[in-house]
Amino acid sequence: MVVIGGEGSLKGAEKLHELGIKVIGIPGTIDNDLAYKDYSIGFDTTLNTVLECIGKIRDTGFSHDKSTIVEVKGRYCGVSLIFSFSRWRRNHFYSRK
Repeated sequence: MVVIGGEGSLKGAEKLHELGIKVIGIPGTIDNDLAYKDYSIGFDTTLNTVLECIGKIRDTGFSHDKSTIVEVKGRYCGVSLIFSFSRWRRNHFYSRK
């Protein structure tokens, strides 16, 4: 069995291994919190999804002359937010992290 995921998925894979099931664990996380890696599996998808959503609501906000609030989920969502807004070339954002 191949398990791709974060802490919870890999803990589950470890339990399966303890039951005698052959398991390969591949770390992947939307939070990009893996040591020694620039990007993790899932992080690029997260950024592209955030950018796609921002792009969809951007025109509406501009046409109504309104601000838009975007919430990004994840353990360390500030990282996703910073990377997303830097790709979108915007420099006004708030993060509570």
